[in-house]
Amino acid sequence: MIKFIKEHGTYIKSNNTNSKIMRDVLIALTPIVLFAFYKNGYIPYTKGLISLYGLLYPLIMVLVAVVSSIFFEMSYYYVIHKRHFKELFKTTYSFMPGLFLALILPINTPLYLVVLGSFFAIIFGKMLYGGFGQNIFNPALIGRLFLVVSFPLVMASSSAYFNPFERQTYDGITSVTPLANTFLNQGYTYDDVVRPYGSMLDFFFGNIPGSLGEISAFLILIGLAYLIFRKAVKWRIPLMYILTSSILLFSIAMFKDFDLSFVLFHLLSGGLLFGAAFMATDPVTSPVNKWGQVLYGIFLGILTIALRFIMKSPESVMISILTMNIFVYFIDQYAIKINFNFNKILKPIIAIWLLMIILPLYITTTFNKVESKVTIIDKQINSNVYVYRASARGYVDNIVLDIKIVEGTIEEIIIVEQKESFIARIEDANYLNQIIQNQDNLKELDAVSQATYTSNAIKEIVMYVMEDYNNER
Repeated sequence: MIKFIKEHGTYIKSNNTNSKIMRDVLIALTPIVLFAFYKNGYIPYTKGLISLYGLLYPLIMVLVAVVSSIFFEMSYYYVIHKRHFKELFKTTYSFMPGLFLALILPINTPLYLVVLGSFFAIIFGKMLYGGFGQNIFNPALIGRLFLVVSFPLVMASSSAYFNPFERQTYDGITSVTPLANTFLNQGYTYDDVVRPYGSMLDFFFGNIPGSLGEISAFLILIGLAYLIFRKAVKWRIPLMYILTSSILLFSIAMFKDFDLSFVLFHLLSGGLLFGAAFMATDPVTSPVNKWGQVLYGIFLGILTIALRFIMKSPESVMISILTMNIFVYFIDQYAIKINFNFNKILKPIIAIWLLMIILPLYITTTFNKVESKVTIIDKQINSNVYVYRASARGYVDNIVLDIKIVEGTIEEIIIVEQKESFIARIEDANYLNQIIQNQDNLKELDAVSQATYTSNAIKEIVMYVMEDYNNER
């Protein structure tokens, strides 16, 4: 008869339980939530711009997202697995995806979209993979991705990103966020991109338009420092993410002869710091191995900068993290080999160095290169009268205009074809007549608030047609 002997092995036990980590994350996020309430609720309320409901709306958004995510997860467990709330709530942390989702949404997101985003975050981002600890993708980002793809006009409109006080203060700013403003300006100048929102200190402390919890770099960095001190996050990921992004931005600035404000602007915009501190460090969807965390952070930085400048995507952080989530398993497997054979690090180091050299060079050659998106469909000339039919892509689809020019003066502009959702705002602003009245100084003509892309496309068509007309003459 075989006799089994039970002995104690040598085990390494960490004090960082899931409950402790989640508690630390909540502590780190609390100042960010309170600042969102102060900036988007308290300040407009004291100015008499919103009601009591508006005062509480930032907190209501968070509460609705948290409660709905708990509800959807508990309902899934009950319906599919016949398990009850009491035995699950303390172990599944179902409130976290909802909390993170609320913080990365625009400040005026309708509550029904908050609930719908929570549903997709929980069901499609978490539960279908098996629940807590089994999901491949960051659930909150899956929820935001669904909303951005399904409701792009609501998510991109400036009314969703500006609180009432900001809409009054930044009346001349028509783009949704500071980062989107760089794409509309086709480049970077401090006066065009930073000064409309104040100074770099406003960017650092969070006095700029943006999502509910992504804008205060000061509070985000304090939260990250706390989490690192408490050993609640994988510090190599945010360090390498921010460092890689900084090196690439500094290289671009050096090649283009920009000052340091260019680097700071891009670090403090677009949710990069929040993504690095709280989203990329998700313990479930990020590498476990130390070398894997280093590689993960580096490639996140490279991908974010590439998407931001080459694809001109304001959602570069979200797309980068979700993309790299796919490769976490493979990164961990390769990192294990590095532990046993350090020479294995040579290939990724060579690839990283090549990317770090090629990417800034490529970006600097195309950074301010503006290729016209306007197409002249038809041109009829009768003595001194020119009638152009031209098109350019708006926010949804192509916009087609007929433009009548008599002896060098635009006399009539007619919208022939369009599928824009915000065309009524163009009509209400009498924008076509504004173009005719300001045709000698179109570059200075502001776009229509909450119809930025549509109005800019119309102005671009007119400017291109005038350039063609002047060349003809």
